[in-house]
Amino acid sequence: MNTLTNLNSRLLDAIRGEQFAGYDPFDSLNSTLLQATPLKNNEWVRLAWLQLGKRSPINLRPLLRVPKKRNPKGVGLFILGLLEDYRRTGEQQYLSEAKELGDWLLTQQSPRDQWQHSCWGYHFDWQARAFYVPAGKPNIITTCYVARALYALGETLGEQGFMDVALDAARFIVNTLYTEADGRRFLWLHSGRNRLCA
Repeated sequence: MNTLTNLNSRLLDAIRGEQFAGYDPFDSLNSTLLQATPLKNNEWVRLAWLQLGKRSPINLRPLLRVPKKRNPKGVGLFILGLLEDYRRTGEQQYLSEAKELGDWLLTQQSPRDQWQHSCWGYHFDWQARAFYVPAGKPNIITTCYVARALYALGETLGEQGFMDVALDAARFIVNTLYTEADGRRFLWLHSGRNRLCA
C-alpha cells in the first residue's frame, strides 16, 4: 500500500469512527449553552458567538457544548470519495457506505412544501452583519455538492431515484436562485440574498 493510499485509509477510518460527523468553522451557533438562553435571539450576540468559535486559536466547541454533526455538503464530498475508492478497488464496502450516506441525504432535504424542489442547507444557523440564515435554509453551494454526489451515486448503482433527486435540485437552482434583472443574469447563494455571480 503506497503512502497516499495508506493516508486515505487512515483518514477514512477516523471519519468512520465519528460516523461522518464533525465540527465546522461556522457551527458555533449550535451551542446548547447559547440555545438555552434568550441571547440566541440577539443578532449581535449570534455574530460575536459565531466569530468566537471561528477565530479562536483553540477549539472551544467542547466547552461551548457544540455537538459534532453531519454536514450535508461534507457528506456529499464523502460520497464522492467513497465512489472513487470503490472504482479504485472494486470493494463493495465503499459502495454500501456511499449508499447509506445517500439515503441519509434524502432525509435531510429542506422542507419540500416550502421550496417545491430538492435542496439542502447547512446544519447550523449562520449570522452575518447584514442578514441571518437559519439552519436548513437551502443554498446553492450545499445543494450543488449534494446533487453532484447523488447523481454520481445513482449512476454507479444504476438507481434512477438518486439521479431524479439530483436533477430536481437543478430545478431548484433555476427556478429559485437564477435571476435576470437590468440585462444581467446571476445566481443567489440562497433565496433572496447574496448574489453569487453576475
